[in-house]
Amino acid sequence: MTKKINETVMCVRKEDFERLGRFSGFRAEEWQRYLTTLLTTRCVRWVLRSDCETNEDLKQIIPYMMLMHRTEEGPMVAVYQRSKMSGEERLHGKWTIGIGGHISFRDKQEDPNNTFQKAWSRELREEVTIPCKHSEEILGLLHDDSNAVGRVHLGVMLAVFLEFPAAYPKDPEVANLHFASLRSLVRHVATADVQKQETGFENWTNLFLRSPHAAGMLTTEATRGYAYNSREPQAASPEPPKDE
Repeated sequence: MTKKINETVMCVRKEDFERLGRFSGFRAEEWQRYLTTLLTTRCVRWVLRSDCETNEDLKQIIPYMMLMHRTEEGPMVAVYQRSKMSGEERLHGKWTIGIGGHISFRDKQEDPNNTFQKAWSRELREEVTIPCKHSEEILGLLHDDSNAVGRVHLGVMLAVFLEFPAAYPKDPEVANLHFASLRSLVRHVATADVQKQETGFENWTNLFLRSPHAAGMLTTEATRGYAYNSREPQAASPEPPKDE
């Protein structure tokens, strides 16, 4: 925890974000316009994480990666629970579909776009082992101004398309990882909303699962055509880690 809270992370100013158009929720449209402006040396700031976790004038940029495998019945996605080892105490115990984390100063490249790419590649490599070919694509942006956590973060959501549904946790922050159908997750959130119950998911996951984009991905056509050849398999664990 101490090491993470004292790291220097990538931020952008709230005013630069809002100048492009403030929104709350998942936004698949125009994400390129936001990132083209925000991921520049003019907009990027490097700030001690402990100083920006409660500073609502800054947005910490977070890669948020959904591991997905297409089947004839629809997509399967990885779901896991944030353990008490997680760096963000406010999310402990919450379920999520997002692998990722802060963009650290150690990821810094001359071009902030390359910094972002290095960061999400590192986060994926550090948090899970993927023993199959996979490719990635940016889906959109996540922003939640309904709570203190959301107001100081801006998520960039990526889909990581897997050759088959396999991913093994490497980071102790990732607990109880398993694959579930996207359809069942969308239905679960919709049912909880109707019954005015908690979903058990963190807010960014709720926002995506409530979005029209998630509903649109339920057909096989929506996730067809992605080549699983951009990255070779990582060294596979002999078996999935067992719960304590």
